[in-house]
Amino acid sequence: MSCKISAFSFSNNLDSMNTKGLLMMNDRIKFNVCKSMCDYDMKLIDTNDVDGKVDDGINEFDKDLHDTDVFVFAVPEHTGHYSAVFKNAMDWLVVKSNMNNNLGTTYGFSYKPIILITFTPSKKAGNRHFDMTKHLLEKMGGQVVKTYVKNDCWDNLYKDNVDFIKEECEYIDTFKKNLVTIEKKEPKQWKTKDEMLISYNRWLEKWK
Repeated sequence: MSCKISAFSFSNNLDSMNTKGLLMMNDRIKFNVCKSMCDYDMKLIDTNDVDGKVDDGINEFDKDLHDTDVFVFAVPEHTGHYSAVFKNAMDWLVVKSNMNNNLGTTYGFSYKPIILITFTPSKKAGNRHFDMTKHLLEKMGGQVVKTYVKNDCWDNLYKDNVDFIKEECEYIDTFKKNLVTIEKKEPKQWKTKDEMLISYNRWLEKWK
């Protein structure tokens, strides 16, 4: 069975450095999916409901995640943290999963390897968000196996400079050939979906 590797850029900017970096890598690797959050029409999260209902864009994003074996997540660093777009996407997945009812065991990237990369114009920064990004992804069941920072991208990230992303592409090529299945854990529900809906609706009633 072939290994499906997909890449996602957590930016809403059509000229995003992180999106362009993944597109350059895609020319060599040919990802199963290579998209940015622009492709999913994902609005700013605006609900705390527990019914699991989300817009079509989030459902499409979730489907692409589930149809993937290995992930490349390009997450921009914004003021020393992961991008708001990344957090927004993760929060929508939590809403879709009935507010994390299965405690990080049923997301599309749960029990799957993730390669985390940031493309940045900075000469030294770009990796300050890695600890918190890794913590969030692993809390949701993923396994971050490698991190990369690509600095000086205004000078080095352009379509003819394929050597700039050579190391990362070679790592991914090697990794997919030696992919090891990550052992899954049994989901431990906080409450059943019906129990959560009852509790949520009771809480809303108290505000009427």
